[in-house]
Amino acid sequence: MQKRVLVLQGDLVMRKILERMFHTKGYDCHCLASLAEFKDKDVQSHFHVVVTDLLFRGISPQEYVLKLNGSIKYDKLFVVTMLGQEKIKRSISRLTTIDGYFDYPVDLKEIEDKI
Repeated sequence: MQKRVLVLQGDLVMRKILERMFHTKGYDCHCLASLAEFKDKDVQSHFHVVVTDLLFRGISPQEYVLKLNGSIKYDKLFVVTMLGQEKIKRSISRLTTIDGYFDYPVDLKEIEDKI
């Protein structure tokens, strides 16, 4: 069975780059601009990897992570964001386990090594 990946990334260019990387690695990759686009039928899905940003309009990073954890089942969570503040990283780490935290500009090789 093909492993599933969900990319939640507002930045279209980054979303397309990540989608291409996962497709070339043989993953079934679903890409959305935000968690709000997630369909009810997908909520029952389980993803091997979720790659997300933390910067979304109208929601704090902490609220977003709580909503993500309540909506989606996954094995690994990677964060790719421009939000590199240590205080935010520590706060998010208290809410959930993050398997990889990548600041812009992201090195795709680092992500590949973690998957």
